[in-house]
Amino acid sequence: MNHHNSSSYSHYYEDQGKDNGTVLSSLRRQRRRQRQRRQEHGRRRRLHDTSNVQAKTKTKTKTKETTIALRVQLTDLAHDWGPSGDFGSYVCVCMDWWNQDKCDGNNNENNTTTDCPWIHASVLTAPLDHPKLRYWVQALGGVTLRVGGTLADSIVYQEEEADEEEEADEEEEEEFNNNNDANNNVRRQCLPMTKSNRTHSGFEHGCLTRRRWREFTSFAQSVKARIVFGINAMYGREYDVTQPWDSSNARSFLQFLQQPQPQPQQQPQPQQQPQPQLVDVDDSSNDHHDDQPPLPVLLADAIVGFEFGNELFHFENITAQNQAQGFHQLNDLLNEIFGDGDDEKTSNGLVVVDNHDSNNVPPPSSPRNPRSRRHRFDLYGADVVSWKRGPFMDEFVNLTQDILTGYTWHAYPLGSGQDDVQHLTEQMMRADKLDTLGDKPMRHIQQVAPHLKLVMGEAGGAYNSGHVNCSNRFMDSFWYLKAMATLAQNKHDLFCRQALLGGHYELIDQATLTPNPSYFAALLFKRLMGRHIWHTSTALLALLASSWSSSSSSSDPQQQQQQQQEHKVKLKQRVFAHCNEHASTVTLLVLNYSPDTTAVLEQVDEFVPVDLVPREEYIATAPGNALTSQTILINGQDPVVRVVIPQEEEQQEQDIQQQEQSWTFLKNSRSDGQDDTTAAATTAGQGTANDERLFLEPNTITSPQVIELPPYSYGFFVFGQESRISQAKCGGF
Repeated sequence: MNHHNSSSYSHYYEDQGKDNGTVLSSLRRQRRRQRQRRQEHGRRRRLHDTSNVQAKTKTKTKTKETTIALRVQLTDLAHDWGPSGDFGSYVCVCMDWWNQDKCDGNNNENNTTTDCPWIHASVLTAPLDHPKLRYWVQALGGVTLRVGGTLADSIVYQEEEADEEEEADEEEEEEFNNNNDANNNVRRQCLPMTKSNRTHSGFEHGCLTRRRWREFTSFAQSVKARIVFGINAMYGREYDVTQPWDSSNARSFLQFLQQPQPQPQQQPQPQQQPQPQLVDVDDSSNDHHDDQPPLPVLLADAIVGFEFGNELFHFENITAQNQAQGFHQLNDLLNEIFGDGDDEKTSNGLVVVDNHDSNNVPPPSSPRNPRSRRHRFDLYGADVVSWKRGPFMDEFVNLTQDILTGYTWHAYPLGSGQDDVQHLTEQMMRADKLDTLGDKPMRHIQQVAPHLKLVMGEAGGAYNSGHVNCSNRFMDSFWYLKAMATLAQNKHDLFCRQALLGGHYELIDQATLTPNPSYFAALLFKRLMGRHIWHTSTALLALLASSWSSSSSSSDPQQQQQQQQEHKVKLKQRVFAHCNEHASTVTLLVLNYSPDTTAVLEQVDEFVPVDLVPREEYIATAPGNALTSQTILINGQDPVVRVVIPQEEEQQEQDIQQQEQSWTFLKNSRSDGQDDTTAAATTAGQGTANDERLFLEPNTITSPQVIELPPYSYGFFVFGQESRISQAKCGGF
């Protein structure tokens, strides 16, 4: 039949003066056009059907608005930091070593910042002297900086002073590549980081110069941050973890930390200009040392603890014995360099090295060394991922519990950052996700070493740098707050978020140096939550109102009861409660994961609205209730205020007054109860033409009102000292 049809057509085209080949080509084009028209028609029909479904879904969402009443019980005390505990140090942020060549998918076929999100974000490349970065980090109020990550075990510490142009220059790298004895060169030279297929990370080398570490220490001290530093545990092992650790490079770095930290030169400023203070001085103690000037600020003063390696368990041949041996080597090295021979060891075996409350005041002198400065460093390990108790962890804990301060583990509970947006969104917005996070390590450590701390050493939600459309959006705050609050309940003493800069999960956008939404989650949690942590339970009191369509709602009491039961089973709200000892206040953190339900807290324990005032409210939402928004609203206002400050010298005094009036800060929210209104106003660096400042003003409630939280939102509710709930729950601390 086909041949006959082709012949028929060929006779027709022959009459038109065309050959058979032209006829067949014309037929193919005609059939192709017909097929394309059918495909286009099908595409338009599917698009029309999808639009109808979306429209119906939107209509259904609009009509399915629900209000529920909840009762929260503060059942028992979950974790008590005690009077000497510093809950402000619980919030920690990571700074990693990845360079600009790290790319993790998310359309990474284009070499752009979006696809390779570590261009100016690592310990080696971050703009540490930029006033905006310093401002936002200082606003967090004494945050802990964990310096570490996968490439920490590739970094070599520069052992000699060098001119700027000599640091990690290309001639050394060329010499390394041409040298036959490559292994010895790795251990001798400080080479730039390069891509490599010899390592599991895809990178090797990396040089931390002494100049760069001075810059980093200056940054940390200027923003009042404390550092936990990860020591390279693979130096000299040549990718074989069973080989002995060569501690020579670490020794050189630790000895370098005994040098004074250069103080920044103070620029002449008008009298009205607030001066940054890098180190607080306790003048009341100077009467004991009238004959001696204060000790200089050392590079070591910025460091409060060390880690040994990063996730070394990925080596198949690692054992608990060689892992523990490395920690003991580092512990002995710290004792040797920073301790006196007459010093006694602490309960965990590490020589006391007393920072003297980080004040620039000498401690009581030692007979052996009248000018010695004794430090106290914490030691953390072993960075296991998704804590799994087994022979390795049991043996490691047994071998190191006399020298370690705490045990660290890492978690990325959302999966890979290369998953699609829908899957990651579902994971982030599951109310029951992370309900039991940290329960296993808590029970394990309580059983075998209850005197030691538990530390979440690295958590970024989704690994491989997170996802560009999820990890830096409003939705990211939900898993982050839930994880911090749950681990605080489960007796963890530190929570390190990956990362301050870098990846798509960064708290501060590296391109604009403006906070992402989760930055404000960290800030509010750090400043409003307290030292005494309660277990809570949440129950549904009533289904107050529902505007469901008539097909799904009924006046039938039996069906209404069934609807309430469904809400009880699928309750999408979580509540956490802390007591702030110094302020004697209760703070509730309430997370509302529901897209269509307004949550009303009618009762907290036996306390009703009249007992819940006065209080301050910080309710976080996204514009248009969009989870993918990169903007956050606190009580309906943008917390980032853009301030235009002219820079002409003749208007300098007027500029200073304008700055002082514009830098409104989070007021009266420090955990110690002191007013921190001007804390960020003393940030290092000058104002720029389009400056950004933090503006967080609570919504103050003085008359009895229920606590109400709209869909897709979270809120912090701080009950004043005069409220009955604070007097009853926190008055005894």
